[in-house]
Amino acid sequence: MLHTLLIEDAMGQKLAVMKFFLRQPEGCYSINTICCSLVLSHRTAATLIAEINEDLRDLSGYEFVDRDRKIHWCPEAYHHNSYIQYLIRQSLPYKFVLRTLTHPEDTFANFCDRHFLSQSTPLRKLRPLKDLLQRFGLQVRASKMQLVGPEVSLRLFYTTYLWLGHHGEDLKRVVGRMDGEEEFAQILTVKFTQFMHPKEITLLLAVHRLRYEQGHWLAERPYPDLATPGFSRELARYGRFISDRSQRKLHLHSLTAMFFLTPLYFEARDFRGQQLLRYFHQLPKENPLKALALEFEDYFFQDMVHLEAADYPRLSLWRINFYTTLLRHFLFPGDLPLISELTRHIPTTERPLFEDMRRQQKRFFTKIAKRQRYPWLAHGINAFVEDCSYALFPNYKDCFQRCLLKVGIVTSPDYYIQQLVRNLLRQFAFIEASFITSSDEDYDFFVTTFENLLPKNLQKPYFVMDLTQEINCQTQLFQALWEVYYQKALNQGGLFHAKTLDNP
Repeated sequence: MLHTLLIEDAMGQKLAVMKFFLRQPEGCYSINTICCSLVLSHRTAATLIAEINEDLRDLSGYEFVDRDRKIHWCPEAYHHNSYIQYLIRQSLPYKFVLRTLTHPEDTFANFCDRHFLSQSTPLRKLRPLKDLLQRFGLQVRASKMQLVGPEVSLRLFYTTYLWLGHHGEDLKRVVGRMDGEEEFAQILTVKFTQFMHPKEITLLLAVHRLRYEQGHWLAERPYPDLATPGFSRELARYGRFISDRSQRKLHLHSLTAMFFLTPLYFEARDFRGQQLLRYFHQLPKENPLKALALEFEDYFFQDMVHLEAADYPRLSLWRINFYTTLLRHFLFPGDLPLISELTRHIPTTERPLFEDMRRQQKRFFTKIAKRQRYPWLAHGINAFVEDCSYALFPNYKDCFQRCLLKVGIVTSPDYYIQQLVRNLLRQFAFIEASFITSSDEDYDFFVTTFENLLPKNLQKPYFVMDLTQEINCQTQLFQALWEVYYQKALNQGGLFHAKTLDNP
């Protein structure tokens, strides 16, 4: 997540302290408790607690430390997400980024003087920001108070970072009223969609307007015609402040792409998703994007999951999210700093399934990238596979939740190993495990420490745990379990049948 890269070290320590308290009941605590639990010196812990107290008082009026210097922990008075945002806003990288957008004429010397810092300190504190921006093909020119790189990526980064800090409120506070942006956000929310928050729309529009007014123009791109006539009409009315015709056209195309191609969809009835379905339906079969969509759909539903039963709403959502990812990477190859990245997360128990999906998709798209029709894919294949995996994982996961692999753990005096196996198997959602002493036809797989403890005449697959190689055994055990489970899931069929793209 972006905030983990852009929060300064001391701020990270504050969050660690508050994460500790989130696991504790309401009550009074001493600084010694923090020292012992988080392995901190008394001086460090006392400093952190004092600073946290000042932060929370400033943020919400919450007195974290009472007059007796005891920590008064009240979970109802503390909101962790708000505190993360507060710390981001207090960080030097955030202040630097905001300043480059709102006061591009400022100098680095003035910026340092404003924050009472020597010029070496900001340069050191901006290193994580530099490292992050390199991932998106962007650069920090601290001495010139500039972020440089492809204009679309820059506008997306400003939008994402300012959303992360305070949902764009800081930008409004600095630049003043945003009447045009707020009016269009209201129109868009009422007339077209309830799936984007008005503050997100306002922030996206404001960043685009400021960058245009500062002379940062957009480059030509093969933007698809995605918007409905009504949406285009309202957007054109908003964009009348752009005097240059070519830039106005590119500006509106860019905004449309941001509205349609940057989110992940969770409702198939979202009008933007329906427009994406219509757009691909109308493309000729020989179009490279449609050809790729057809080929990958066949691969996904025939080779990866083998689904049979019809479930049209899920298929629509699958297509919408794949088309979104496909079009976005066609227009903007490589990584983009999207708001959706802020909450990307795969639970530990689902990570093996996710990695299996990503591996299969990587194999498919690596072959596709060698074709001359898809140079953009070769340029950013890793980013595309990553985005595609996150976009489609909910569907892929659903396919494997219809059945469970029944695993029998053969009882023996090797209690430590049995406990290890049981705890390991509990982490996987596709496993149903229990201890057994005899053969049972209902079990799909057996785990034991010695072969001669297995039921006689066993015809089912099994795995023998090595008593001396715990870590290696865990990896090998999962691989063996997954192969058997995957085959069982395929044999049982799936959730829905892949309809053809020409019949959505």
